[in-house]
Amino acid sequence: MKNNLLYEKIDALPPLPRTILELEEFKRTPDKQPEVLLDIIRQDPLVVATILKIANSAMFGFKSSVETPNRAINLLGINFTLSIAFSTSIKNAIKTDLLAYGVNSNDFFEITNMSSTLLSSWVSQFDPYLKDELLLPTFLQETGKFLISDLIMEQNQKENFLNDLQTSEDIASVERKYLSTTTSEVTACIFRRWNLHEKLINSIEFVDNIQTCPHEHITDSKILNIIKTICNIEDPLSQASIFQGLEKAKSFGFDTIQLEEAIKQVQTKINRQKELT
Repeated sequence: MKNNLLYEKIDALPPLPRTILELEEFKRTPDKQPEVLLDIIRQDPLVVATILKIANSAMFGFKSSVETPNRAINLLGINFTLSIAFSTSIKNAIKTDLLAYGVNSNDFFEITNMSSTLLSSWVSQFDPYLKDELLLPTFLQETGKFLISDLIMEQNQKENFLNDLQTSEDIASVERKYLSTTTSEVTACIFRRWNLHEKLINSIEFVDNIQTCPHEHITDSKILNIIKTICNIEDPLSQASIFQGLEKAKSFGFDTIQLEEAIKQVQTKINRQKELT
């Protein structure tokens, strides 16, 4: 990452709140107990509210309302709940918005939920273990956009930035034009500043620059790149985004039939959600 102003913003970030530190420690525990996770998330009302909101969304379609975090963990699973808690806590720690991208918090929430659902539906078809490993990076890979947005706003470049986003098929190329870096690189820098797990950082750092990705992380980065292309922040699950994502999947050597099936499953859930609202 080359942008000094972004480095300054990252250096100025506050220390990680206790919730994230405890979630990070819990993630590294080989035998994860739901009771321990419940004790951690109960400390933060915002985390609990977000978990319940996602559990009650039409993406999951549970037959009855999910009213307690304990039931949410049982229904969503430990890894999914952990990922929601982690991403909510980190977003709250950064305390900024996505105005430069023309997106509000609810939009971002929906797109992140969409991305994680697509990942689960797709990757579980060929590697359930990898699906669990990539849930957290999927929730967190767009974190850098908050600081990018903040800097674009400070430089009074919002209108030009938004116009370029709307006329480009590649968000990362627009970010490079304005700041000489991309979301994945900024996200990796943020997480290194906070001393988060190196494996999490490595899976995200090269998502916007696949050609430079080390071999041992290439599969993770390619999958995250495809998910982020299809569920991109400007035009999620549009015909153009889906086409671009499928073309990438084909060029990366993935089975596009499995991906198409997963996309259809997510679209069905979204349509069901619209019918209920």
